[in-house]
Amino acid sequence: MNSSSGVQKKSVRTFAMAGMILIFIAYMFPFLMVVINSLKQKRDIIKSPFSWLFTVKGLSFDNFVKAFNQMDFIL
Repeated sequence: MNSSSGVQKKSVRTFAMAGMILIFIAYMFPFLMVVINSLKQKRDIIKSPFSWLFTVKGLSFDNFVKAFNQMDFIL
């Protein structure tokens, strides 16, 4: 076995792993944004939808309470 083929296989494997990680990040980004924005007030979402968790009033679970009450989800 040639040592250059081992290095080549390792580099191909590394690039494949890096590609899979980038695809995973691109796939999960919208999901994470939905989860993060669900914890914000409506005006904070409109004002800065890409800000992470630093909002004017902080995190709030009021959106979940409102959704459960309006949908009669628990009953």
